[in-house]
Amino acid sequence: MMSTKYFELLSIPSINKQVVNQNVNLNEDRNSNIYEVAKVWIKESLSANVDITSSIEKMLKNLVLKGIYIPNPEEVKNYLYHYPDIADVVESACIETRNRFKPSTQLSLELYRDPEIDDEYLTLYIRQKEYDDNIMDIIEDIWLIYSDELVLRSGDFLVTTDFDYPR
Repeated sequence: MMSTKYFELLSIPSINKQVVNQNVNLNEDRNSNIYEVAKVWIKESLSANVDITSSIEKMLKNLVLKGIYIPNPEEVKNYLYHYPDIADVVESACIETRNRFKPSTQLSLELYRDPEIDDEYLTLYIRQKEYDDNIMDIIEDIWLIYSDELVLRSGDFLVTTDFDYPR
């Protein structure tokens, strides 16, 4: 007879999918070690999540030290937890942008939520007290550096300005 823990594990959608993908036929082998397989899979998943969490937190601390303002760090962290494959692009684009502008220019990393459709993405806003005439050219140059790297990634990221005053 199967243990209750086994069925609890199968009730987790990702475990259930993993079991189905391994073509486990429970009717043929009621004494299978699927419970042990599930335990190992959970342990490996949790370990990977800890590594991702740690690297994202380090990256955000590094960006703050480089002068990137992050008004809602939990929103940014949560977005990067869901789309960790863009973290390196976000970091390099933020650093490149910081290098292109004066220290008095505010760079603000924020989660943009589109009010008209269900869409959200990370945005690095460039804000100045007095806007340079060539700001859009600089933004275009930065876009050309990292845009190709985002093509096959799961999340979205944009460097832009809202022509707002620094906050």
